[in-house]
Amino acid sequence: MQKVIYPGSFDPLTFGHLDIIERLSRQFDEVVVLISWSSQKKYILDIIERKTAVTKVCQKFSNVRVDAFEGLLVEYVKKNNINMIAKGLRNARDYEYEMTMDHMNKTLFPDVETLYLISRPELSFISSTLVKEIASLGGDLKKFVPSEVEAYIKKKDKK
Repeated sequence: MQKVIYPGSFDPLTFGHLDIIERLSRQFDEVVVLISWSSQKKYILDIIERKTAVTKVCQKFSNVRVDAFEGLLVEYVKKNNINMIAKGLRNARDYEYEMTMDHMNKTLFPDVETLYLISRPELSFISSTLVKEIASLGGDLKKFVPSEVEAYIKKKDKK
């Protein structure tokens, strides 16, 4: 059984993320979308809201499971017997960052491999950071995030 993990903060999950999940679901027996947490990031949705929203969006994929984890990614992959990490790349800056992460992960766990998927051109400009900015200014998110995710963001804005 071939398993892959697709980790990220997914704050919020965008159509770019969803495209990577869909492509992975066609290539692997099991895809784990791992919602992560970092003390260095400022989130608009907490980890439970992100996990719930992503789970709703991914219901259509029978081989996709959503989980949340606070800690080192390599500890999660070891514990869950996963040796393939998938990363989506929008541009050269993403590649440089992810390459550094890959080297660090391989140093901590030599058996892990990283698979890079290039974003589709029509989705490559979408970033969670820009979506958060648009949301904070009351802009329309329909072209950037699934409706389930937009609902969570709008609910958060009303609080």
